[in-house]
Amino acid sequence: MKRIFDVKDMEILSCLRRDARQPLKSMSKQIGLPISTIYDRIMRLERNGLIESYTVMINYKKLQYPIKATIFLKATNGERQKLENVAFNSVYTNKLVKLTGDEFNYLLEGVFPGMDALAAFVDKISENCNLEKHKVYYMIDEVKKEAFLQNQADVKLIASTSA
Repeated sequence: MKRIFDVKDMEILSCLRRDARQPLKSMSKQIGLPISTIYDRIMRLERNGLIESYTVMINYKKLQYPIKATIFLKATNGERQKLENVAFNSVYTNKLVKLTGDEFNYLLEGVFPGMDALAAFVDKISENCNLEKHKVYYMIDEVKKEAFLQNQADVKLIASTSA
């Protein structure tokens, strides 16, 4: 399989991971490529699916949703689709991930305005789906988030392991 990116592409990705809104001129100075080349490479990375989207990081506390929780869930085989539907259609679900392993088959990250909303959410899932078990962990502080490929020094290491 032909690799669709090189070290310069990884440097561009690293710049975008740090600040996707920075001007191409700034990226040009950091990477040492002309603005037009950076633009063309970004368009190619988007077309090839390496860049899936651009997003916003939200401060949930300022949005008055101070409770973040990771909820591990285990639903029986016949109930998984129900669980996915309930979680997917909830305003509180930030992320839902299928897991492998025996203990749990889903990880749900949720944001809540208070403990009562979290409890009601877990109750709703339990009432609508046959859960074997669940476990709630409260997220106190995000020590590191969305950090992969943000450090320019790691670009060559990451690029070499992607070969």
